[in-house]
Amino acid sequence: YGEIVFTPLTRTVMPLIRYRTRDIARLLPGTCTCGLPFRRISAIRGRSDEVIACVWGDVHPDLFADLLRGAPGVEDEWQVALCQRGLRPVFEFRLEMEADFHTQESVGAYIRARLAECYPSLWAKTQQQMCDITFRFVTPGTLRTGRKLRRLVDEREGPALAP
Repeated sequence: YGEIVFTPLTRTVMPLIRYRTRDIARLLPGTCTCGLPFRRISAIRGRSDEVIACVWGDVHPDLFADLLRGAPGVEDEWQVALCQRGLRPVFEFRLEMEADFHTQESVGAYIRARLAECYPSLWAKTQQQMCDITFRFVTPGTLRTGRKLRRLVDEREGPALAP
């Protein structure tokens, strides 16, 4: 997978060298079913500005959507923030759900089990204490503050700039 980029090198009237779409997809093998000899691209997987490089590699909101699929009591609105506590990165799942402690415990257990089952290499890094997973449960309607909810946010502090 990679970013889709258009380069009109043969057009002399268009001064554009490279147009970045910020869409993540991949080239599909084989030819089009319509018979044309063009390369095909897969469905858009996401946007490159939503990808965060971290201890788990390049993570995308689709990873967390997959982990949350089928989680008991979780509403449609959720967000995952990558924070830094000391030297260890922390994935904080911010989930909108009704305030029920038993359900909250089961959601945390469900997500950890899905991570271990579906993404064993990521779970191994968590077990090796290279990163942590925490949960914050909020009442419905509190995560979305604007038009679009950012599903994955990077809240780590950047490197200190030299004066």
